Amino acid sequence: MNPKVVQATNFQGTAPMWNDFIHHNTMRPNASRFRAFSPPSVANGNVALITEEDYFNDGEEVLCEEAGTIQSWYIPNLNGAAYRSNNPNLDPDKGAIRPLDMFNPVTEQGQPVGAFCSAHWFDYHSSGILAQGFYQGGTQFIDVRDPRNLKSFGFFRSAATETWDAYWVPQRDSAERSTGRQTNFVYAVDFVQGLTVLKVTNLPRTTLGAAGPTGSPTP
Repeated sequence: MNPKVVQATNFQGTAPMWNDFIHHNTMRPNASRFRAFSPPSVANGNVALITEEDYFNDGEEVLCEEAGTIQSWYIPNLNGAAYRSNNPNLDPDKGAIRPLDMFNPVTEQGQPVGAFCSAHWFDYHSSGILAQGFYQGGTQFIDVRDPRNLKSFGFFRSAATETWDAYWVPQRDSAERSTGRQTNFVYAVDFVQGLTVLKVTNLPRTTLGAAGPTGSPTP
C-alpha cells in the first residue's frame, strides 16, 4: 500500500539503442533468491529481462534490424534508502542497474513479410528459455541462461502472423491445481491467426531456480 523506489536503471535506461521508444515490460526471475552484488544470473534473481519495444520513432523501425530488442540488465543491489538519498528527485537515469546484453533474434532468420517485428510480451521458463512475441517476427524462443550472451533457441513463424504474446502453459495436478511448474507447451496469441499452441521438445534439462525438474510433462 506504500510502494517506494529502491533502484533504477543508469543513464543507459534512457539512452539510444537501449531505449529508443519504450521499455515495455519486464520480469525478474527467481527474485526471492536475490543477494546483493552476487554474479549476474537469472538463477540469482538479479537480472531484469526487459522488452525494448520500438515501432515508432524515426521511421526506420519498420526494418527488423532497427526494431526493438529483448535486453538483460544487472541489478547489483536494492538499497532503497541509499538510492533515494543520492537521487531525491527520483530522476530516471541515476540508478545502479546496468545493461548486460540486447538481442533481436529475427535479424538472424531473414526478413519477415511486412517487416513489423519489434519485441513485445514474453514469458520465462525455469529452464532458462523465454517465449516471446515479436509481431510479424512470430514466436521467438530465447536462451537467457547466460545474461551476457542472449541467443536464439528456436522460433515459429508463418507467412501471415502478428504475435502479441506467448505464455508457457502451467503444469497442473489431477485436481487442476497449479504445481508451480511449467509444461513444454506454449500459447501464442496472434492478431492474425488467433491462438496457436506450440510444443517445445528440446528444452534444456537444467533448471534455474525451478521447484523441480521441468522435463516434458503432460499439461
